[in-house]
Amino acid sequence: MEQGYSLGNIFRNTTKKQRIGFGLAFVIIVVLVIILFLLVGLPQENSDNTDNNGSTEELIEDGIGSASFEEGVSGADLNKGNNDEDNSVNVPVSVDYNENHEYTLIEYIPKSKYDYITYGDNQHGLRAYWVINENTAIKKGIVVSVDSCDVEGNKVAANNYLKSLPVDLSDYVIVYRVHEGDIPCDVKIK
Repeated sequence: MEQGYSLGNIFRNTTKKQRIGFGLAFVIIVVLVIILFLLVGLPQENSDNTDNNGSTEELIEDGIGSASFEEGVSGADLNKGNNDEDNSVNVPVSVDYNENHEYTLIEYIPKSKYDYITYGDNQHGLRAYWVINENTAIKKGIVVSVDSCDVEGNKVAANNYLKSLPVDLSDYVIVYRVHEGDIPCDVKIK
């Protein structure tokens, strides 16, 4: 008698309780993966808006704020690569879901670059180097949140991602925020 491994054999040779157990385990794994992707795609809740003068403005509780950012640039400035001039703008900022907002970059953002880091005595966490979302408070806006451990390096990496998109971003207003992660800056990836 020839025995092979196939789904049919496995299905015939397992009890009803075992099949239910396998099904539940599969569903739990899928739900956990979905939750992980959602958590990674969301910006940090403790995000701050920081201008070049070192002052910090917290977002209004509902996630919509109006803040002045010296780093706020238009997509045209991003493409030119000239961010040395004074690009002060006053832009309302929100990355919360808004059913009235027309999401024009949904195929490309939200997007993030992160590492899951384990260090010390079973300490671990996520370091989100940069997170890019559409600014739902204005018609054509992008919010880039960069990790405070390397603001300039993370900003360059996020801008490189934006430049790689096959979309003309010259009409978009790009606003930068700085967030602090739960992993100390001196912890390096091994």
